[in-house]
Amino acid sequence: MPVALVSVSTVVRFATARKLDAPWIAPDETIYALLGRSLWSDGSLSLPGAETAFVSLLYPALIGLPLTLLGPSAGLAAAQALQALVMSFVALVVYLWGRPVMGAPWAFVAATLSVLIPGMSYSG
Repeated sequence: MPVALVSVSTVVRFATARKLDAPWIAPDETIYALLGRSLWSDGSLSLPGAETAFVSLLYPALIGLPLTLLGPSAGLAAAQALQALVMSFVALVVYLWGRPVMGAPWAFVAATLSVLIPGMSYSG
């Protein structure tokens, strides 16, 4: 059941993300995309023509790979799908954590509620 919940959440999040104009929380998304592309292109976390302080490694590495391999348009779609999947995995974590404590039915309820949090819409 949790796998189905992760799958449905991923599909819904990805479909919603494809309707958004990206980047929509500027300049963060653009900065992370550029950092990720430079990470996968030349192994450094740098912005073209600018010095940067270390901000993060995980998120630029996650979205930089599809952007580097597939280009801007297809890379954006792949990055959105990857973000939707990663954010939806919270349901599996909540379920596996909760099952020994509250039993499978209530753990599934908790997992479902975890993917319904409005703040998860930022995963697009």
